[in-house]
Amino acid sequence: MPLKNKTILIISPESWGTSFVSKHHYATLLSQTDNTVYFLNPPTEKSQITTINPNLKVIDYQINIRGTNRLPTFLRNLLNARQISKIRQKFLAQALDIVWSFDPYRFQNLKAWKAKTAIYHPVDVHHTNLEFAVAATADIIFSTADLILQKFENKLPKVPKYKINHGLATHFLQENIQAAALPKDYKTKVGYVGNLNYPYLDTSTLLQIIKNNPEIGFFFIGPHTKSNLSGEQQADFIAALQQLPNVHLMGAKPSAELPRYLAAFDMFLMSYAADQYRRELANPHKILEYFSTGKCVVAHYIDEYKAQPELVLMAKTNAELPALFALAAANIERSNAEKYQKLRRQYAHENTYVAQLQRIEQHLDAIS
Repeated sequence: MPLKNKTILIISPESWGTSFVSKHHYATLLSQTDNTVYFLNPPTEKSQITTINPNLKVIDYQINIRGTNRLPTFLRNLLNARQISKIRQKFLAQALDIVWSFDPYRFQNLKAWKAKTAIYHPVDVHHTNLEFAVAATADIIFSTADLILQKFENKLPKVPKYKINHGLATHFLQENIQAAALPKDYKTKVGYVGNLNYPYLDTSTLLQIIKNNPEIGFFFIGPHTKSNLSGEQQADFIAALQQLPNVHLMGAKPSAELPRYLAAFDMFLMSYAADQYRRELANPHKILEYFSTGKCVVAHYIDEYKAQPELVLMAKTNAELPALFALAAANIERSNAEKYQKLRRQYAHENTYVAQLQRIEQHLDAIS
């Protein structure tokens, strides 16, 4: 099924804002190929539609009754159907070709949208049985990790399921990117991009690494206050970072500006609590952006890359991460050897959002 000249509704658990993750990138790219794309934010106090570009509109809507997910299935579906009817009447100018949900906590009966094709696309692990309800009404399931897809195998054997890796926006593939100016220079500069209020951060290991390496500069790009991606603020952790002289909190940056900042770093660090949350952290989405630079990535255990040590230097347990980071930093020239940089860049090029949409089109062809 060519994803062109379609009317598509994307249901996202993250609102439209400065920071982009997969849902925002897919919406933007789809709008550039003659599709009419509606991006449905989580419910707010507003009821409005905002034009991002001529083919992309963001919908904000209000809900009248809260707590519907705690109701019996028939009643929940009834109330959701009424909400869907209101959204369709007020905001959608035409019938839907595709409803594409990334969110198991809303509108579990995708058939109620009356779209020709329903897609469920979990890119994160969700701890709710409601996920099986939304997946059961999908025509096809996509996910970014084998560990996520496995949970649907037994309960929904007849629904087609395919792994689609995270994607990379094309602006990360520009050549001769001019590095952004940083607030302070260091012999070794380490980059981190992401939400500092992310609940699965291993904050203690991260702080240990920073304190163990006072001569190295650590630059954090991403929200550390309220944002379209932030959950509950980790105030103590943010305050601890702000106390360290070799830490620089750069704040959130628009996706289009990130390549210039990534080009300024010598290596990248990921420190999530993979010992406890292996499935949840099976494939962090920012890693492709790191790979696009070719530079070394030091990380916790990541299941999707367990057989590719040439791409990421991975600790088996988080207790090993500080020593692994120190070794990589001390041997930065070897860690950033051209043969490894070439492999990382090649892998990033093979996993652009354009490439992922082509793979999705092929899978949709198989079910149409």
